[in-house]
Amino acid sequence: MKEPLRTPCSTVFCVSTALPGRGRSISEVPRRVESVLRGAPDSSCRAAAQFNIGAAAPMRIVKRVVKVPSGIPFWRVAARSAAAAVLVVTATIVFRPSAKPVYLETTTARYRVLSARYVVGTNLSFAQDEPPVAWYRRTRKAVRLPMRGFPGDWTFRDGLKRRAIAILCDGRFPINQMSQIAQENEAACIDDEGRTIHFSGMTSIARNDERFWFVWSYAESELANLQQRGYADFQVTNFCPRQLCLFRKSDHHELTRLELSR
Repeated sequence: MKEPLRTPCSTVFCVSTALPGRGRSISEVPRRVESVLRGAPDSSCRAAAQFNIGAAAPMRIVKRVVKVPSGIPFWRVAARSAAAAVLVVTATIVFRPSAKPVYLETTTARYRVLSARYVVGTNLSFAQDEPPVAWYRRTRKAVRLPMRGFPGDWTFRDGLKRRAIAILCDGRFPINQMSQIAQENEAACIDDEGRTIHFSGMTSIARNDERFWFVWSYAESELANLQQRGYADFQVTNFCPRQLCLFRKSDHHELTRLELSR
């Protein structure tokens, strides 16, 4: 049984391996490397050993610089390095901290929240497809091969500037529970100064996938009348919500409080 190849000291090798053409097969590479190393003088501890297998045929040279500790087989060093790299990658994936799921709880059910945003604009639109699917749907429509489902984004088409809180939830659209949710729950927002503004209604928007939208909004023209209508206990001049709160109408018990992104 052959003695495993050991390096005489800590050596840096610059090894050029070649992809074989019509020359020697790749199986000859380990034998050539071993033969050259066994016959290399002691000065190889300071110099680089250069190998060029199959020089007569077209080839592609890939150079690798490897530092080998003294007295350890070369193949064992490579195996340990590969195992260490795999371990680091696995540990990064397994132990990466995951965000704690957030839920929007109502009197009928609770829904996992994917995003909670405060948005401002005219003719606000809410996507009913993921971007790649929306592009594919538009392409099919252009060649007169429409897909089933909603044809595009859902939009407020009144031409008014709106301030809205949009909650994207995971799950099938609860069409049979929407009227009950609207009747049994009320929503309010907390602004930057800690003041509360109640909403008069809710908009629910279905999508073509297993997600849906809850939207609470006010038109810009409605803000001045919120105190007069009893939805705020102060004169609303600047609507900047920071949190959304959902209450049970029967006893005003708080069910959900969500932080909003902008």
